Amino acid sequence: MYLRVINKDTESVGFAIAGPMVIGKYCPSMKSYEPDALKLSTPNIRKAPAPPKVPEGVEMLDNTDAECKVITAADEEAGTLAVREKCSPGNCCGPSKKGEDVIKETCRDSTKTEFVDEEGTLTFSCYEDARRLVMSLSAIAVSVAFYV
Repeated sequence: MYLRVINKDTESVGFAIAGPMVIGKYCPSMKSYEPDALKLSTPNIRKAPAPPKVPEGVEMLDNTDAECKVITAADEEAGTLAVREKCSPGNCCGPSKKGEDVIKETCRDSTKTEFVDEEGTLTFSCYEDARRLVMSLSAIAVSVAFYV
């Protein structure tokens, strides 16, 4: 039951697999399933949970083709770039393009600039490379402005 997941009092959940079924145990359990009680125990504003952080010393599994979502949006006024979910070692986050159209933003092998999938042949570049380029161009612009 979905309401049990978003119950205000839920502190923890455990899951078990029994054949084709996944069973969840929410703690503490609901006090009542009466409509008035459900209205009180269900939050009005639902927030998505924060993604889990990879503990120190634990290496991520290969996440090639996984979406690299924006965690913190770019702030043009502060001059900060968007912070995205990390990719596994050897991969980087970037746009996959068909021509000039961005098809998806995913983690891919950082040494490859082209790949084939269900969308056809796509080109790929890392956002990290673009960050270095922007930082280099900014440094050049500042030094030129300083000497002029």
